[in-house]
Amino acid sequence: MPGWMPVRLRRRKKGWVDSPIPLFAKYWTDTTLKGGPYHGFTANGRYPAQSRPPILSPQSLKHFQKIPGRLLLFPWRLLPRHGTIAADTAHYPFGTQMFIPGYGWGVVDDKGSAIRGAQRIDLYHYSHNEALHWGRRRVNVLVVPPGESVMDLIHVPGPLKFVLKGLNWARKLLV
Repeated sequence: MPGWMPVRLRRRKKGWVDSPIPLFAKYWTDTTLKGGPYHGFTANGRYPAQSRPPILSPQSLKHFQKIPGRLLLFPWRLLPRHGTIAADTAHYPFGTQMFIPGYGWGVVDDKGSAIRGAQRIDLYHYSHNEALHWGRRRVNVLVVPPGESVMDLIHVPGPLKFVLKGLNWARKLLV
């Protein structure tokens, strides 16, 4: 049964580097590519993505300076997109949808080696700074197991269903 559940989000460690970082190692620290941009696949075989809210949602209006770019330069960014979540697949199988307040909708597409238990998840962010800015938080998360949402059961064309799943007011339909 879908419902709200408290979850702790994992935050990556941040450290200070004593010497200046060379240009070619902009995102590296003293270990192997820690904090660097990730260009690989998730454990589910997909590219990771950060959550993108609908164009007129409260989350988009917080960053109103990005709206003209989304409208004029990148029209494909009008549609909402689910973010990538890493979770313990013993508790949340691949395809589990979650609504995280402040982040938006996400789908479990990855499993982290350090993420154990139902109380911890890891959110994908484009940059290391965004991940550090998000930090570690305790929030109540709406968890919708795969195939249990009302939206999955209704007969609506795929693109319309995708747009409806991204709208904040439509999350009531998911439960």
